This record gives sequence, C-alpha cells and structure tokens, in this order.
Amino acid sequence: MTFYLLVKTHNITGLKYLCKTSKKNYHTYTGSGLYWKDHLKLHGKNFTTELLRECKSNEEVKEWGQYYSNLWNIVNAKDLSGKKIWANLVPEEGQGVLSETNKLIQNRPEVKAKNIAAVKEFYKNNPHVREQHRQKALLDNPMNNSETRQKHKESMTQFTGEKNKSCDLRLHRFQHESGIIEYCTQNALKMKYNLKKCGISQLVNGHKTKSYGWSLA
Repeated sequence: MTFYLLVKTHNITGLKYLCKTSKKNYHTYTGSGLYWKDHLKLHGKNFTTELLRECKSNEEVKEWGQYYSNLWNIVNAKDLSGKKIWANLVPEEGQGVLSETNKLIQNRPEVKAKNIAAVKEFYKNNPHVREQHRQKALLDNPMNNSETRQKHKESMTQFTGEKNKSCDLRLHRFQHESGIIEYCTQNALKMKYNLKKCGISQLVNGHKTKSYGWSLA
C-alpha cells in the first residue's frame, strides 16, 4: 500500500497542515486534525495540496513525518503576529491521532480558548455569516411553526389540569388558617390560589398537616 505525505495550505488564510493519506486522489483528502477541521469549518474547504513523499510503509511515513515535523516545527511555529503557521497539534508520525488523544487535546484550555477566539473573530469580521446562521437556526426550530405550536399546546393539556387522567378528581374540604373553606379538587385549589401542586398533594396524601396555610377540614 502506498501512503502519501502531504502539505495542505489554505488558500485564504495561508494556514498549513502536514498529513498523510492512502487515498490515490489525495487532493480530495481534507485531513482529520482537530485544529485543521475547525479552520475549514470557519474559512471553507479552500486549500491546495502539495505531495512531499510517497511511502511504502507506516514506518517510512513515521520517519519522514518526524523529519518534516522537526524541520518546520509544525506544533509550535508562529508568525510575527503570534498566529500558528501549522494546524498540527502533535507531530505527524503516520499513525494518526488516537480518539482518546483527540479528546485530551480538544479539552486543553489553550485549545478551547483558541477555538472560541477564532469563532468570535470570524463572526466579528463576517456579521452576515452570523446572521445567516441565526436565520437558519430559527427556520430549523419546529416551534416557529404555528401548527406545531398548537399541537404541542394540545398535547401538553393531557399532563395538566382536570384533563389529566392521573389527576385526583376527588373533592376535598380544605380550610385555610384565615378561616376560608373550599370544597373542591386539589388542582382547583392550586389553580385558584396559585399554589404549587406538590405541596397540596403532600397535604392530601397525609405527608403534611398544613401547606401554604391550608389543611384538610
């Protein structure tokens, strides 16, 4: 099997990415690095591909990957403004980044901070993109549809009030400490005096002798 050691360069930002693939059409390979993938999401999949080496084994990929990683200092190299020159977060050694390593890298405070800062900077410079995302989120929200809202409202009625089949329809004689007496269901009492149902239920079920000033007469 042939492995291709590549350098991807973003045509808009100039960010580079050292990677390898076994795809014969390596130009279409987008890469799997976390920082690089986030960069493509923000700035688009607009990059050129340079073939460095054709390797016949993983050992050869590892050898040349380490060579170029050290040559260009791909993990830590920065330009004069302090921005990363390479998207690589670890040296390219051909084996790819393991899923657990991915999680550890992604959870690093400095990586999170860079990703958040990049997103904020992108939206700041591209307010129209932010507005497009906001509009799409609104369109994707099913509750923006009046018919859906009505169905949701109707379905929720079965969980509230007297329409709820599990609702206690028994009549109780409630007496307030002020002298008021009500002969009604616990839900009716709750609705009339804007009480929390859990407190009245505990009263009816004998877990409390008084709730919100009410007791069972």
